[in-house]
Amino acid sequence: MHVDLPGNAELNGWRITVAPSPAPKNGKAQKKAVERQLRAPAWSTNPSRLERILMRGIQKSPWETHDFKVKMLDWSVARGSRLAYTCRLCGRRFCRFTVSTQGTWAVDGEARALDDAVTHRWLSENCPRLYQASDDKDRECLREAAAQ
Repeated sequence: MHVDLPGNAELNGWRITVAPSPAPKNGKAQKKAVERQLRAPAWSTNPSRLERILMRGIQKSPWETHDFKVKMLDWSVARGSRLAYTCRLCGRRFCRFTVSTQGTWAVDGEARALDDAVTHRWLSENCPRLYQASDDKDRECLREAAAQ
């Protein structure tokens, strides 16, 4: 037997139904069965927390989509450590200083800065998850060569 409660059939998005226990003994078994049906799963007690967890996976910045290995290249007093970030998935490489507010720039295999257009494009795109042949052409566009 399945009974819907009129007027109180939904509470905070949860449908409330009352079904008698298959073998009620002195009323306690029936009461526990109803409590089990009304109890929400542990993960749903705070929907905003669940939404935050789901949205964290959906709304990543392009930088966060890469799987970086990080290597310290050198160090200076004024700018701090120069770190090289290499994505294990797509092979794109970036550099940034730990102290300086200079920002992040794309580099080739020898840590030479790439053209600003390449840097802006790579930083605005999500990780392609695979090595791309078009990136080889981008790695030939050095910043110094563009200035000449």
